[in-house]
Amino acid sequence: MEVTRRNFIKITASGLVLFGRTSPLAVAEAASTSTLTHPRMKLEDFVKDQNRVKSLQRGVQVMKSRKPSDPRSWFFQAAVHGVEPDAVADAQKQDPDVAKVDQKRFWNQCPHFPELKLASANFLIWHRAYVYYFERILRDAAQDPGLSLPYWDYTDKKQRGFPALYGAPENDPATGQPTNPLYDARRENAFTQGLLELSDAAVSTDFAFQAEKFFGVTADGGFAGAANDLEPGAQGRIETTPHNNVHFAIGGFIATDPAGNSGTGGLMSQVTTAAGDPIFWAHHCNIDRLWSVWDCLPHRQWGSAPPAAWFTEKPWWFYDRDATPQNLERGFYMQAENLHIHFDTDKSTCHPLSANLPGRVRRVAAAAGSDEAVAAAAVATPERVDLGAINQPVELSSSLPTVKEVPLTGRNVFGARAVKEALLDVPSGKERHLLLELSGIDYQTVPAAAYQVYVNLPEGATPTPDSSNYVGSLALFGIKHAGAHHSGGHSQSFDVTGIVKDQSTDGKSLKVTIVPVPLLVPRAGATAAAAAVPIRDAHVTVDRLQVIAIQADTTTTE
Repeated sequence: MEVTRRNFIKITASGLVLFGRTSPLAVAEAASTSTLTHPRMKLEDFVKDQNRVKSLQRGVQVMKSRKPSDPRSWFFQAAVHGVEPDAVADAQKQDPDVAKVDQKRFWNQCPHFPELKLASANFLIWHRAYVYYFERILRDAAQDPGLSLPYWDYTDKKQRGFPALYGAPENDPATGQPTNPLYDARRENAFTQGLLELSDAAVSTDFAFQAEKFFGVTADGGFAGAANDLEPGAQGRIETTPHNNVHFAIGGFIATDPAGNSGTGGLMSQVTTAAGDPIFWAHHCNIDRLWSVWDCLPHRQWGSAPPAAWFTEKPWWFYDRDATPQNLERGFYMQAENLHIHFDTDKSTCHPLSANLPGRVRRVAAAAGSDEAVAAAAVATPERVDLGAINQPVELSSSLPTVKEVPLTGRNVFGARAVKEALLDVPSGKERHLLLELSGIDYQTVPAAAYQVYVNLPEGATPTPDSSNYVGSLALFGIKHAGAHHSGGHSQSFDVTGIVKDQSTDGKSLKVTIVPVPLLVPRAGATAAAAAVPIRDAHVTVDRLQVIAIQADTTTTE
């Protein structure tokens, strides 16, 4: 079948908008009575029980059969994450009730959308709630109270190939059409066909788990991100890797003409289409599990936490399995036990950080959304000093490192005469950070590589994430929407404070090395065929490299 622009971004499914009211905690009370529900299982164990597999497929098929306006339909639930206007228009042609949906409240709610002005730390919290409500709807559609979503643990080297349960079309012998509701053709074919598998670099959690703080002063310093970002679209460590890389690896590049001269990314490569691919849910179940694993590690801290009112805000709306709208506090979703979410990797000895939210959060008296509540939840913006920049656009190679020297021309750094002096002599009650800021980041086609960033990497040194010079990876997922040719430019900051403080530098410049690493590598036994798979150049560009210093009030939590 020829893949056209219109049928490519369409996400099938279909229902009826139902409105009702329940108490805010009814969803949790209902969850606590669901004693038949199994913990979320690793996919390789989940598939050993065919009854469980059939239940999952049945639930997805029922959701896809519902009208788009039904909050319990596949289309509606995918649109909660993101949806393109032409997909909405197509859905409305088959279901006029789509026009009655409160789209501003319920659709395009993924925190990746900069226009929502949600800080990066919302990523994990929102997706936990999103997956939770979807799972309840799926369970009800399957008529199986014990069904839980499986997770794809690609951190296990044995599970780096694309899961067969989602990759096999199971074509009908009579029609030749796929019958597996978990299958979708809009994926990187070399991956789904078993020629390639996820690389170590694509799915490593090492850098994310090195972050002892949930909230960073900047997004790259926190496991989850920051409560107040310096730039729209900033992303925390777990979001950048492995989350983003798995999206791009699956989405890949799908040719739209026989010669392969033009094409577009698969569903998973864009925020506005990702949740239409059934593999999305196995991926995000694993991201939620990784949060639970991190939550139980020793020496975890909240870090630069926002005020208590931030946790009691109610910024999101979801529909539950009975089509009743739910609007609960942000902090409620942060504690997995409130939702009775369990994984087969849970340990009884765990004492999670999230059991006690920062500052012993109490409910605020101000009504949600009032001026008082908004002011109480606000996070102060750090002071900023610009120190030097390269203003010439740079195109990053997809196969070779890109090296640039950023000059440090600023001399008055919060009253200090030099950068290192400013970082070593910090006033009481303050903290200072030196940041490398890349702005105007863009790409033309879906990246086939991750771009690792190093600062002051010694000559001849091998660039690996284990190096103290490694500061993170470019966060490219989410900077474009499907149907948009240009993202308008994206900015990202990297904290380089420790490198400058601990290393001997002349203080005149920072050397920035950006190294591409493949998301997919040849799978064992498929090397020859995999070698024939062409390597795409995404034409990733950066308009500006800049070094800045910031100063913020030290955050203390009880």
